[in-house]
Amino acid sequence: MSRKWIGVLIALSALLLLTLTLNFRAARLTHKAESNQGLARATMGDLAPATGNRLTLYMTGADALSSAFQPALLAALRAKDVIAFTEIELLTTLPDEISTPFLLIRIDRQSGFWTPFYARRHLEAAMHYAQGPPVARGAVEELLASAGDPTDRLHRQTITQSAVDGRRSATLDMSGFGLISLPSLRAYTAERLAEEAAVLVAEAVPEHLNPARWFDRAAKLAAKQWQSEGSTFSTFQAGKECRGGVVLIGDMEQRDRFRFYFYDAERDAITATLTSEEVYAAIQGRADLAGMRPSEHPGSGGTDEHLIYSIGTLPNGANVSLEVSACDVTDWTVK
Repeated sequence: MSRKWIGVLIALSALLLLTLTLNFRAARLTHKAESNQGLARATMGDLAPATGNRLTLYMTGADALSSAFQPALLAALRAKDVIAFTEIELLTTLPDEISTPFLLIRIDRQSGFWTPFYARRHLEAAMHYAQGPPVARGAVEELLASAGDPTDRLHRQTITQSAVDGRRSATLDMSGFGLISLPSLRAYTAERLAEEAAVLVAEAVPEHLNPARWFDRAAKLAAKQWQSEGSTFSTFQAGKECRGGVVLIGDMEQRDRFRFYFYDAERDAITATLTSEEVYAAIQGRADLAGMRPSEHPGSGGTDEHLIYSIGTLPNGANVSLEVSACDVTDWTVK
């Protein structure tokens, strides 16, 4: 064999070795996903994680995916604004009792084809998220067997007595041309599966532990404050520097009547209120606002720092606005 062909074989062998061991790719991978999800709450109200900021994870059928999936899931949860979990504990075996919240993932099927220049992969997975009291190993094994089955909700709740009980099934198809290593393909697969799992967890965790759902939680609490007076619209503006934000509730029948509620996610409570009565009492007698009439069409807008609400119109047609800090309803001005 000539030196030329020997050199070619050595180069190809080196390339194969690199693509088997190193995590790199110059390929563009694409994927499509099909999923089905269900979520149930056995009790009313929210339940904070029982083990601090730790999410317990147990996977079956994952093989080489497990090590890549753990950091991928943490990154996917952060991308979803789930701040409840800063640590993921990966179990290799099931203990006699598992603490919640936990996430179970059962890989039902993996297939595909890999070369350094082309790859495709098919994966089917079922997931189960539970939050509540600890669960015995036997019950966890039953949950694993039925994970992802949307018809089995009540049975699983009977087993776990969970305050939150969620399940999701996902089918992933991935492929791509270009230079790609086998570890990179596994990492890509883990990332796509983690995104599916993060969707389930983000919907299941209490609203005050997920900034993406703060508005829902804040609006509920503000509506309770408003009680039977009746709310006709609401607006939420999150603050950059605070864990929470302002909810505005206005009355479309009495246009000069409104409430600003500050929602503190750290306490999961409405901690301060600014009322229309307070505002009008404070600005009464201001010469620059003489003759102001309530806005015919109140509206709101603003930035991450402030919420701006149109409260009136001057005789010359100029608009009068109330500007409220998104982090402190006592910090406001009318102009």
